[in-house]
This record gives sequence, C-alpha cells and structure tokens, in this order.
Amino acid sequence: MKKIFFLKLSALTIIVLMGFSNTLFGQYTGTGTFERITSLGDLTDDYYLIIYNDGGIAQAMNNTFGPTNLGDIANAFNNPSSAVVWKIETKGSQNFKTIYNEDLEIYVSGQSGPTTLTGYSGEPRVEPAAPPPPLFFSF
Repeated sequence: MKKIFFLKLSALTIIVLMGFSNTLFGQYTGTGTFERITSLGDLTDDYYLIIYNDGGIAQAMNNTFGPTNLGDIANAFNNPSSAVVWKIETKGSQNFKTIYNEDLEIYVSGQSGPTTLTGYSGEPRVEPAAPPPPLFFSF
C-alpha cells in the first residue's frame, strides 16, 4: 500500500510522508510511485519521501538535509531520486522507528539540537540506555 502522512516537527512546518510499497523490501532503485499517507497508523516499514509544503511547492528532505524541489504539491510522486528517499524501519524491543538513506548510508539524528537534523553513519541505538546504578551512602 502506498501512502502519505502529516507530521509536525519543531524545525520544519508540515511534513508529508510519501510511502512507496516494496513487497520485497529491497533497496529502492529509483523507480516507483510514492503516495500520500493520512495517518500515523499508515506508517509502515517501507520507503518514504519526507516533504514539506513551501507555498504549494513540494520540498523533499534530501540526504544532506536540505530541500529538493519536487514541483507542485501532489498526492503522488513518480520515480524520485534515491537522494530524497528514506527507509523507515522499526527496530528494537521498544519499536523505535529509524530513518535511513541508503544512498549515503546514513541515519537521521537529532543529536546536534532540537531543531537541527544531522546524519549518523553508525548503527542507531534502539534500546533505552540502562539506568545508572543506585547510589548508596552510609554515615
């Protein structure tokens, strides 16, 4: 199923996720149709465009975290470059979602601040960090 979803992030206005259904879940090859999803429930492990509406123009987040103009906002986009396609996948026992670009082999990371995205080339931590050991005091 191919879909799109609206999501708010602090640094970006409205983001539209355009989903591409790939039954084999192999690497995106540059061919396919991405369609708008309308709810978080439609977000599955698949390939997506992450798009914001810039005055009626679809700007896709590319693999350098800058905008790539896709033309007029639409309900579907055909054959986008792999530079703007992101693989969303569920990992770990907590069902964390990772966002990965296969073109550059990087994960999206917010480590540089709440309004800035960066790329991370290592494997993401998908399990919560262990709590610190308890402190004991005597007198």
